Amino acid sequence: MNIRKINWIIIQKLNKIFKHSWFDQIYWKYRACNGDWGENTNYLGSVFHSHRKPILDILKRGYQTRFFSVLEVGCNSGPNLIAIKKEFGQQVAVVGVDINIKAVKEGQKKGLVIAQGTADNIPANANSHSVVLADAVLMYVGPDKINKAISEMITVARDMIIIVDFHKAGAPEGTIELGHWVRDYVELFRKHGLKAQIRKITKKEWKSYSWEKLGHYIIVDLHDTKRKNNSGQLQSRGMSHRKRA
Repeated sequence: MNIRKINWIIIQKLNKIFKHSWFDQIYWKYRACNGDWGENTNYLGSVFHSHRKPILDILKRGYQTRFFSVLEVGCNSGPNLIAIKKEFGQQVAVVGVDINIKAVKEGQKKGLVIAQGTADNIPANANSHSVVLADAVLMYVGPDKINKAISEMITVARDMIIIVDFHKAGAPEGTIELGHWVRDYVELFRKHGLKAQIRKITKKEWKSYSWEKLGHYIIVDLHDTKRKNNSGQLQSRGMSHRKRA
C-alpha cells in the first residue's frame, strides 16, 4: 500500500470523527504532482472521459444561442475546461479555480486561465459567470463549509449551477459513504431557496462502483427558481448575497 493510500485512509477516519473539511483541504492543497497532472495522465489525459459529455450536453441545452462563460470550482489542471473549449470554441470563456498551486500551474502551461482558490472562497465577482461547475469536488467539503461553498457558487453564477457529485435522497448532513461526504442536494439547495434537478450517472458514463451507486448530475437553473429570504418574502438574486468589490 503506497503512502497516498495510507494518507487517504487516515483522512477518512478523521472525517468520521471530527466532521470537518480541514483534513481534505490539507490533503488536496499540498498533494504532490508526482507526474500525474500532466497531459497523458488521469487528469489532463481524461479530457474525453465519458462523464464529461453530459456536462457538455447540459451546457448546450441551456445556452445554445448565447455567449456565456463557465467557472469551474476545483478544476484541478483543467480537463473539463479543455473539453468545454474544444466543444464551444471562442464563443465560451472558461476559467478555473483550484486549491492546489501545482495543479493550477499545470493547467496554466496549457494556456488555461486558472487561479488558486477554494469552493468556500471563490476569487470571482458576483454574477460574473453564466455557469459555475463543480465536478467531484463537494464530496471533499465537510458539513462545516458546505453551506458557505453553495452560497459562493450562487453568488458567482448568473444563470446555472452544475454539480457532479455523490447525492443520496434523505441523507443527513455529515453522512460519509464510500469514503466521501454524501448529501441530499435537493434538500441542500431548498434551504438556499433554490430548486435542484437530479439525474443519476449511468454505468456507461462512469464505470465505477461508487459513481454508479451515488453519482449524480445536479442542475440548478437560476432562471427557473425563486429564492426567499428568512422572512419568506421573495427577493431578487442580487440581494441575498454580498456584492464583491
